[in-house]
Amino acid sequence: MLTVLAMLLTLCAVACWSMLLAQRTGCDAGTAPVVVLCGGALAVTAAGMLGALALGAAAVYLGAAVCAVLALRREGKAALCRLYSPAFLFFLAGAVFFIVLFAVRRPMLYQWDEFTFWGSAARAVCVHNELYTTAPSNMITRAYPPVLPVTVYLFQWIVPGFSEWAAYAAYDIFALAGMAAVAAGLSRRRWPAGVLTLASCALLPLFFEVGASTGAASSVYLNLQSDLQLGCLFAAALGIYFTAKPSTGSLARVLVVILALSMTKDMGFALGLIAAGLIFLDLLFQGKARPRLFGCGSVGGPAIFFGLSAIVSVAGWAGWSAYVGLVTWENRFDLAGAGDTQRLTPLSMLGVGLRELLGIGRTQEFSDLAASMNRAFFSRPVCLLGGGAVVAVLVLALLAAAFALGDRAHRRRVAVFAVGSLAAFAAYWVFHLFLYLYVFDPSEGLVLKDYARYFLPFYLGWLLGAAALLLGAGKDRAVGFAAAALLAVVGGSVLWRGQTVNNFATYSNTFYGERLEVQSRAETVNAVTAPDDVIYPVCQGSDGTRWYYYSYELEASLARMYGGGSGTEQDPFLPTTACTLTDAASLGAQQYEVVTEQQDLAAYLKECGATVLLLDVTDEYVAQLLEPYAAAPLPDLTLDVPSLWRIEWQDGEMRLRPLEQEAP
Repeated sequence: MLTVLAMLLTLCAVACWSMLLAQRTGCDAGTAPVVVLCGGALAVTAAGMLGALALGAAAVYLGAAVCAVLALRREGKAALCRLYSPAFLFFLAGAVFFIVLFAVRRPMLYQWDEFTFWGSAARAVCVHNELYTTAPSNMITRAYPPVLPVTVYLFQWIVPGFSEWAAYAAYDIFALAGMAAVAAGLSRRRWPAGVLTLASCALLPLFFEVGASTGAASSVYLNLQSDLQLGCLFAAALGIYFTAKPSTGSLARVLVVILALSMTKDMGFALGLIAAGLIFLDLLFQGKARPRLFGCGSVGGPAIFFGLSAIVSVAGWAGWSAYVGLVTWENRFDLAGAGDTQRLTPLSMLGVGLRELLGIGRTQEFSDLAASMNRAFFSRPVCLLGGGAVVAVLVLALLAAAFALGDRAHRRRVAVFAVGSLAAFAAYWVFHLFLYLYVFDPSEGLVLKDYARYFLPFYLGWLLGAAALLLGAGKDRAVGFAAAALLAVVGGSVLWRGQTVNNFATYSNTFYGERLEVQSRAETVNAVTAPDDVIYPVCQGSDGTRWYYYSYELEASLARMYGGGSGTEQDPFLPTTACTLTDAASLGAQQYEVVTEQQDLAAYLKECGATVLLLDVTDEYVAQLLEPYAAAPLPDLTLDVPSLWRIEWQDGEMRLRPLEQEAP
């Protein structure tokens, strides 16, 4: 209940900041939440980099109280009326919906990437009141940008500890803020069309879900991997611009979102520049209708805006990268792929890639991968109706409707966006070609790993940007019909092919069975181990999932899996045992396996500094392998509670002594 109250209080703080922002700038309140959340997360991140994370959060809340006083003192109840817009009410209602739903259902983290970084980072920030770069945890990487984990912290700052369901709610509220900006600034006659468009916005994440296996819970709105939020931020940058008259103030708000994009995920750097480029083109082709911007007329204003966009994007990415380099061992300026001896910086990757793209020294691998990505545009599903070509057709249909219904100036704007966004998609496609070729492990690049997930942010933002232009067209009734048609396509697709069972609202709690089991076992381990212990888990038959679960739940450090680093500085892509100790006869049963030799295992445990052996899921082979070192008989089958053994060294020989333990 305290967490619910804390999140509702955060919504009140967002409303206070939004009220003052709308009052002082004249913007629609629907565009304010995304600016407020981005600005708040960036400010608290800056405070965290200086070692004052909690003070930064306190300043955000105190600032909200000051905003409320200033706004109400100036306009009284009229200030509250500024929040009365479909876009802001959509944001507020959606936020309350997710808070209440998840507070009741209590969803839990379950995807690998949520344990390697996103969920673990949010937990570390909330529990330790410091950025995850310096907080103690078992995260494999600490280098990813901080906006979303810090946003989770803002929503839970008042309450000690960390709630997983609240992290999901915070992520979804962040996405709703981006969606709301698309339908802001509408006249009352356009409110029905805006409501229909916002309904489509809420369904679009479900529309873009592909590959959900039967019986598995849907990851839409239950995901801490940032792709949905990236797409919504990309759309918000376009929405803030398209739904208001161009001015220095509106472009300044866009710059806040562009900076947040570069600090949300590395791909946000590219999306921020794409949004800035599309806005620059729109301003450039406005001709005499273009207002003075940043004190400059003619093309000076648009040029200054694009220059500032590039500066804040580079400053955000490079500044965070430099900070990470100071406090961790990770080098974010090095983009070399697995097993690649050539060290690549972002600029060198771009140079090498462009040469191959132009045919200079092109390799067969480049040609094969380019052909594969060309085919994927048509054949690889990215939405419920098919591949990227389907999304492009839907976007062009919205733009055609906006073109047909708009006046001359609006038609020019739509045409510029159509041409510019197609060029932007080509650039985004080429950039991912370079990533698959030069950054990814070759085995992952050849199969276009996570293709749909990586293209989701662009497709989602592209579609929402087109919807914003449709709402800005001239004929009210016709725009309403077009918005209804969009809702029919998106909603019909979700009902026809979407995940109607085990989605974010209807999933079965039995889905978390293994996670709950590991959580219970981890409580047993935490009761008899110290935070400075290094635990090596043995989970026979596991694909690594249980290792990730334990890495999240255990208070002590977790040793990397035998056979390779799996995230170590030396070689993060060496094959490992995935917590399975394997003999030669059964090699190949798991995706990542090497043969476990008795002496090699002992040497590895000594090298990684392991102090406790955790037998989570065991078998006869494990008992035979470790028997020479054990001071008591080892279990040869899975127990109701984990079997814990203290690792000691006597005259260079490993000894295993059973730890006293009690079931929780």
